[in-house]
Amino acid sequence: MLHKYKKIVPIKAEQFDGRQTMMVKYGIFTHPEAHYFMDKPLYTLKTKKGDMEVKPYDYIATGVDGE
Repeated sequence: MLHKYKKIVPIKAEQFDGRQTMMVKYGIFTHPEAHYFMDKPLYTLKTKKGDMEVKPYDYIATGVDGE
């Protein structure tokens, strides 16, 4: 018989506000050409699944291992 279980994993979430200290903490980088081309994201966060666009006031969630 197949049983389904829901795992509850604790996470920590912090709201990104564009400060340099947060960019260093999470490894977020800016694209210099983003100011000229609207199709480029201004802030990018590297994750295990690839790069993600981050905007001010987005929440950055981290798992128990900091990923």
